[in-house]
Amino acid sequence: MDKYKEPKDFHELVEMLQAMDEYDFCDCMDSGKLREVYVGGLAEGRYILYESGGYIGCTDDVVSAAQFIAEGWEAYE
Repeated sequence: MDKYKEPKDFHELVEMLQAMDEYDFCDCMDSGKLREVYVGGLAEGRYILYESGGYIGCTDDVVSAAQFIAEGWEAYE
């Protein structure tokens, strides 16, 4: 992705994650913890999840990756 974009809702977040290229990332710090999703080529999954700099895991499921980011949204909680 070429520019920063803040999704308006969960559906737009899913679409944004699907459109991301390898090495792109999405993050959220609303809850006070930095949640990040990187797109990478790991065998375990396309979306690499980090919270406050610590590796959480990987998934190929874009909805799960979006859920991970959205859990940090203050309005989502």
